[in-house]
Amino acid sequence: MSVQIRSKKNLIGEVKLTPSKSISNRVLLIDALSHKKNKIENLSSSTDTQILKNILSNPPVHCDAGDAGTAFRFLTAYLAIRPGEYVLTGSDRMKFRPCGPLVDALNKLGANIKYTEHQGYPPLEIHGTTLEGSSVAIDANISSQFITALLLIAPELKNGLKLELTGKIVSQSYLDLTIDVMSKFGAEVKQNGNVYIVSHKPYKQSEYHIENDWSSAGYWYLYAACAKKCDLVLRGIDLNSRQGDAVIAKLAESFGVFSTPVEGGVRINKKEVELRFSSRTTLPIARI
Repeated sequence: MSVQIRSKKNLIGEVKLTPSKSISNRVLLIDALSHKKNKIENLSSSTDTQILKNILSNPPVHCDAGDAGTAFRFLTAYLAIRPGEYVLTGSDRMKFRPCGPLVDALNKLGANIKYTEHQGYPPLEIHGTTLEGSSVAIDANISSQFITALLLIAPELKNGLKLELTGKIVSQSYLDLTIDVMSKFGAEVKQNGNVYIVSHKPYKQSEYHIENDWSSAGYWYLYAACAKKCDLVLRGIDLNSRQGDAVIAKLAESFGVFSTPVEGGVRINKKEVELRFSSRTTLPIARI
């Protein structure tokens, strides 16, 4: 990281952001399903990602995901289709996080998952087996990670998967990100409204460079909005990213912060704007 703060009002330099945890976790699960034949670059060093990586490398009989919610949910789906018997657990805090909708959907597809303590909550006893696949519905108002977990394993199901999301979809951007990553590894996914259809087509070997994290970029956009002058390059991100937080680039324009693509990243500059607030608006209106 190289940032020059010439004064309290000026922000000049460049920042190499951290790799995206969301993309890293998706890529790791796909890599495991394709028998680790892929070349993966720029993997996140976050705790969640490292927990998922360690367990996927050689799943033990007793898998402890700690506080890593994404890892727990992705592992629930992965272990359900990996022959063997496993206990998937986590920290005391994790045991209060519901997983019932995901477990119900997997069991309807033929999985054999049971609760060892409280109904609908970890730990889980998973008897992994080959799943035929078919059709299943899941509430769209729940965590997108449940839906993503089902989508990620779908290409490995013998009959593919028709996944219907009931109700209003939340976190659509995360589902779009999942589909984008899957497609880079050869998966075929079609969307028709609230229905996703995934063909039985095992993932292909591929090379994948993980984009840096737009959530981290958001902090620098906020800093830029408060600065008098800004000429800052954020390395490793793309304005056309599928990451939902990439919307910050557009929102920041209301505060006079503008983005342009450069090789290997995004440059943000500050322009003088007049900020006006109205009782009818929640965002400032910029006049350039």
